[in-house]
Amino acid sequence: MRKKTLAIILSLVLLLGFSIPIQAVNPPELQQNIDDELVLRYAYTNHVVTNLSIASNIAYIDASLSGYPGTTTKVEITAKLQKKTLLFFWSDVESWSGTFNTYRGSIYKAYGVSSGTYRVVATYKAYSGSASETINAQSGNATCP
Repeated sequence: MRKKTLAIILSLVLLLGFSIPIQAVNPPELQQNIDDELVLRYAYTNHVVTNLSIASNIAYIDASLSGYPGTTTKVEITAKLQKKTLLFFWSDVESWSGTFNTYRGSIYKAYGVSSGTYRVVATYKAYSGSASETINAQSGNATCP
């Protein structure tokens, strides 16, 4: 009796597992797997960089977008330096933004910081005429002793 009950439960689990619909979300252009790394391709954005490094109580912020010449017509970047306040909470320390009427743009800043853990959160918007796409990205964490 136990084997029969176990077989019925296992059959139901397998049946339900295969009947759940799954929906894949496509990025703006194309998904491609290269060496097990998922590469997202966007229509107006070729590459973004969001970096943070800290040395001698100075945070160095780099937020850059490179689009496609002849396709990308304008770039808007907003970069926020954030400090970890509690276990999972972050607070904004400083914010910078820039608009670039070309296919690429960069925000490079140096900012004095005190001890703590920091990150950069950036929003990139690339235009082709009136059409646009938005990418949100963040740097890794950096610690100031």
